[in-house]
Amino acid sequence: MRRLLIQLSGLYLVAVTAFCGTGVVHERPDWAHAVRTSAIEVNDAVSNWTRQTAASVHNSVTAWLDDKTASEPSLRGTQLEEQPEQQTAQATPPPAVTPVPPQPAHTQIAPTPTPDSLPLRTVRITPERQIPRAQPPKAQVPDTQRDLQVAQAPVAEPAVPHAAPHADDHLPPADQIARVRERLRASLSAELYAGFDLFLYVSKADHGPWAQHMYVFAKDADGLRMLHAWPVSTGREDKEIDMNGDRQSTETPAGYYQLDPGRMLRHYTSVQWNAPMPFAMFFNWIDRGNATGLAIHGVEGQELTLLGTRASAGCIRLAPDAAKNLFNLIKDNYRGLVPRFAMDRRRSSMSNRGELMHDGDGELVRAQGYRVLVYIDGYGGDDMVSALY
Repeated sequence: MRRLLIQLSGLYLVAVTAFCGTGVVHERPDWAHAVRTSAIEVNDAVSNWTRQTAASVHNSVTAWLDDKTASEPSLRGTQLEEQPEQQTAQATPPPAVTPVPPQPAHTQIAPTPTPDSLPLRTVRITPERQIPRAQPPKAQVPDTQRDLQVAQAPVAEPAVPHAAPHADDHLPPADQIARVRERLRASLSAELYAGFDLFLYVSKADHGPWAQHMYVFAKDADGLRMLHAWPVSTGREDKEIDMNGDRQSTETPAGYYQLDPGRMLRHYTSVQWNAPMPFAMFFNWIDRGNATGLAIHGVEGQELTLLGTRASAGCIRLAPDAAKNLFNLIKDNYRGLVPRFAMDRRRSSMSNRGELMHDGDGELVRAQGYRVLVYIDGYGGDDMVSALY
């Protein structure tokens, strides 16, 4: 309504202006000036009346709409209902929480509210109490029989974790196991023996009854128990050209090594030699500032026939089942804190001679890793053969 009155006022002003313009065209400036003055006064009066009338009409219409809305019931789910509810919720303080008295054993459920029931109320459901079911009476066992059953019950002893044996296990005779165990134990300092729980003894010798074999020992209450004995292939002990055209050493250096917890990879391919390395377990050994690529891993294809001989580029190769067996054994059972090997700052190399790192108080420095120690030995058990004659 207000917009319509304003538009009429504008049309009136345009008509008066056109009329004045016509007087000017007919060369009656005095008449045109008088008419223009009257038109301006009339326009001001009409404009004031228009604004007052429009405001009055707008207020009347608004009041009528408000009265009509207030007289009608509110509709659920509409904005007209939600806004007053929100204002009421803000103005009214939250009701005090009263403790709920104990309820009977059965569940009390309030009637389901219908859409017409206002306002909505929260239904409190008391959890049903569990009524114990009647259990059949247990057979009474005489005291003497019960005591006999307790006496015959086996006592569980902590077992050393190990994987199931595979067909590629080659456990040597008992006397050879004893000699290998003695040599391994004699090579371990008290700190090395206490700091690790699984020991991998690898003979990289090219001849002898122990040559090119890995012996897996687990530490238990009685000392070291052999779990597995597998043929391996260690390095060819030479200088060779790799796939990138660089001259590389294929030596497997003797010494003590830990496993790198960040490089235990089920699937890996050597970049230098373009060869698969399944179940790769890399050494945690830094030599001249670089992390080495030496690892224990499985072998495939034609390389399987070379196990038991020096045939690798420096790694320790195992048959696929043996590599998987060892990988799972270590991952599942031997994670924990291990002592760190000492560093030679001058050569930026980590010790592989069994020297451990100590802090200022003389305590061992430890880090998260695998409690597995790899000992690579150049001895092949030669004196065993000579002892027979």
